[in-house]
Amino acid sequence: MTSLLYGDNDFELKKALKKIIKDFDNEYSVEKIDGDSIGANDLPDLLSGISLFSSKRLIIMYDVSTNKEVWEKLADYIADSQVSSDLVIVETAPDKRTRTFKTLQKQSLAHEYKKLNEAEAKKWLLDQAKAIKTEISPILADKIIERAGTDQWKLHYGLQKLALLGDINEQKIIENIEASPQANVFALIDASLHRSPEKVHRLVGLASVSEDPYFFFGLLSSQIFQLVTLASSEKGPSEVASDLGVHPYPLQKLSGLAKQVNKSQMQKIANIIAECDDKLKRSGAEPWLLIEQALIKLANR
Repeated sequence: MTSLLYGDNDFELKKALKKIIKDFDNEYSVEKIDGDSIGANDLPDLLSGISLFSSKRLIIMYDVSTNKEVWEKLADYIADSQVSSDLVIVETAPDKRTRTFKTLQKQSLAHEYKKLNEAEAKKWLLDQAKAIKTEISPILADKIIERAGTDQWKLHYGLQKLALLGDINEQKIIENIEASPQANVFALIDASLHRSPEKVHRLVGLASVSEDPYFFFGLLSSQIFQLVTLASSEKGPSEVASDLGVHPYPLQKLSGLAKQVNKSQMQKIANIIAECDDKLKRSGAEPWLLIEQALIKLANR
């Protein structure tokens, strides 16, 4: 058996890998290898399937695609069926243009694990809650995802924590689930458009403790762009999301705010964010101060 497990969904990928290891009947013949620690000359021995301790051998190679010599040579062994060991290759983002990837894909040996979108995460969360006999409603599932995002590790540990607290409600979710950067950005936009500079100041202070200011501003400007696009369009959130090539869930959240913004305000909002972007790139000022000043301007518009 040869397989490639890859993708940005670390939760599902590790779950699949764990099952492969569990199903392998001799744990003492499992070998885990970093791709950059071997050379092409090591492949014959590794892939031969011969072991002093067992008749079966499971080789797990991590990030071998970064080792170009070995990665390219693997294609020859796979194409010619020269792999006697059970081989699992674990990657995050292998180059799909390479011969090795194409060989694995052609033989249906490549398995991709993608991050869940909001709808998929909600279904997964509800299924997980049911599996551990914890009752949450679809509305509360939305609240959990609103704060934690769609990362399954965060959702998994968040659900485990909530399950210990008995009946789950919105207040328990707020108190026990750490807000994601996306949730913090939305809260700041909401506070700015509701003209609450005091709340903006408090939320920026909280965000600055744990977030990178440049990454955070990237999320902020992205949501502002979506907000302005939605406010200036006669289309609904789903149609605008399709036009922008993004998932409709964030736009559905922004739709209520979009109704509060007229055309002159849209231009002013866009100008304030563009000015902040320019200052972040050109000035040496403290980035969180610039972000707060921009959001305070939005609140006082």
